[in-house]
Amino acid sequence: MKLILIGLLLMTPYLVCTVTQNQAIITVIDTVLVNELDSIDVYVSKTTFDNDGLDLIDDSTIIGSYDDYWAFYIDNYPGTNWSHPCRYLILDQTTGDYYLINKSLYPKDLSNEFQLCHTYFDTTLSTVTPSSGSSGTTLREENNNLYAVIISGVDYEIRWWNSISYLYSALLEQGYQEDNIFIHFAYGYYNGENGTDFDGDQDQEEVYSAYLDTIKTTFKNLSGETNVSYPDLQEIPVLTPHDQLLVACLSHGQSEGYYSETQRIQIPPPGETEYDLWDYDLELLVRNIDCSQMIFFFQNCYGGGFIPELDDNQAQCQNRLILTASSQTELSQGELHFSYTYDYNRNVSINLGHFSSLIFFIIPSPYFR
Repeated sequence: MKLILIGLLLMTPYLVCTVTQNQAIITVIDTVLVNELDSIDVYVSKTTFDNDGLDLIDDSTIIGSYDDYWAFYIDNYPGTNWSHPCRYLILDQTTGDYYLINKSLYPKDLSNEFQLCHTYFDTTLSTVTPSSGSSGTTLREENNNLYAVIISGVDYEIRWWNSISYLYSALLEQGYQEDNIFIHFAYGYYNGENGTDFDGDQDQEEVYSAYLDTIKTTFKNLSGETNVSYPDLQEIPVLTPHDQLLVACLSHGQSEGYYSETQRIQIPPPGETEYDLWDYDLELLVRNIDCSQMIFFFQNCYGGGFIPELDDNQAQCQNRLILTASSQTELSQGELHFSYTYDYNRNVSINLGHFSSLIFFIIPSPYFR
């Protein structure tokens, strides 16, 4: 009997097994998060982390309590702008023990250090109810009467690129032509990964700067007040009563006070408010555009403050739809340092996917007059 016990003791170190990535995923998906899977995205680390920790986008670091561990990044509000509540689950590779950490920012190197292991599926992002007379498919035929102006980014923060990419790709799927979409992005170029290839076709999209004078020129060209062309960029035509214009503002928004009716969209150069796009600026810039319909889409904070100015009885086009992610006194996205019980009913973090789908569901084709 003693010999048998000694043999078992000698074998014990070789019976200790580490938790594989697949076993960790099964634990987290099938047990820990099983009741939340219809609303969250879950990412697992490609390899285990050690005492060097996991870096977040703000350069803070999560250092796990274990020597080696699998890290799970859980996005509580997939598709919404940052920052917003998310979680990290740290799972010991040796024992399988785990714990959760509440955070509000994503990993710094998400694409290289993590892989998606679960995503919620929302059919409202993949299908759009066709309009009467359409082909009945999700991808509509190109329509030369659809135009769009996208204004995004006071700087080159990746979220602005992502917002442009999402909306630009959605517009193409809904029949907008590349030459009819005028993108104003920060300083007019992007040196990051993928450059200005917003739809993944390996071609760089033409991009204008988001400086106020350049934005003004675009709208004045659309109204026929000016006829300015830019080298290497598409021509901006004069719109007609058979055309529809979508104006999408995806940048930061500011208000001049809690009850102020004066709002602005932040554009370059940062911090110089006199060069921002103010509500009264946009009112005048679109007043003389003579088209069948205008759709305004404000993802920015305090977007509701643009409604009074755009409800303009002097405008050539009176057929207008104005969609905002917030009222004139509300934020449209979460703040960096808030508690996990942040009131998402009051300060809504807008899901660009749902918001884009709403546009195409309500107004899928231009109203010809």
